[in-house]
Amino acid sequence: MLKPLFGSNSVSQILLFILVNEECYAHQLQRVLGLSVTPAQKALARLETGGILKSCYRGKVRVYAFHPEYPLLNELATLLKKAYNQLSLEEKKRYYYLPYEQKKEKKQVNDLLKSIWEHMRIVTQMTLIARSRKDQKSAYTRKGKGNVLVEDRGQSLIFQENGAWQKDQGGYQNRFRWSWNRPQGLLTLEHLRFGESNPVFLFDLYATGGNTLESLSPHLHGDDTYFGWMEYKGLFLHLHIRTLGPKKDEKIEYAYV
Repeated sequence: MLKPLFGSNSVSQILLFILVNEECYAHQLQRVLGLSVTPAQKALARLETGGILKSCYRGKVRVYAFHPEYPLLNELATLLKKAYNQLSLEEKKRYYYLPYEQKKEKKQVNDLLKSIWEHMRIVTQMTLIARSRKDQKSAYTRKGKGNVLVEDRGQSLIFQENGAWQKDQGGYQNRFRWSWNRPQGLLTLEHLRFGESNPVFLFDLYATGGNTLESLSPHLHGDDTYFGWMEYKGLFLHLHIRTLGPKKDEKIEYAYV
């Protein structure tokens, strides 16, 4: 779709990948998108020379991100989001990079989900960080913390979250419903902002490598795409929710204890 505009599939794939993940490096593009390293490095260098990207070294790895001072960045992001929204669900998921990809054995899955479920039943507190893409005109980063009241209904857990944002940005309320599909080895996350009878399905999480769950596939709600992952740290649960749409470009990170 974007090849006639950018001149190559590699460039359009790189820009879409950075739109979703905020940064990239050449070997990551090879592993996730199947791009050859040398052409990817040349494309990244060309985009940096043109002022669209900037880079820095993280250890020995050169990492690229959008340059916040590129004068047409908002227009470029709008174009990329429109192109991204035209992709199929599987293509959308392909662009979302997760650190763990190896599937686990069934017994490991059951043990991990049981540990996570038991932890979720006794959650009492949370902290969260909500941030939008840094280069947006209305970019924001908000930090908050609060209490979680868990209602255990056997097959599901209702998280009633109440807290406050830092810097006097007001109060925070949220209601999630978690369900454990034992036969399929999935945890389902729903948002109950419209009530229990009209939940907003976010995604199903399945076990991958380490103590990590990732979304089975991206989910569309209206024009927005939701996907994410969760890591079990033993002492707390770390949940990441990514939302990407025509008017949204947001990450929310929760730590539940």
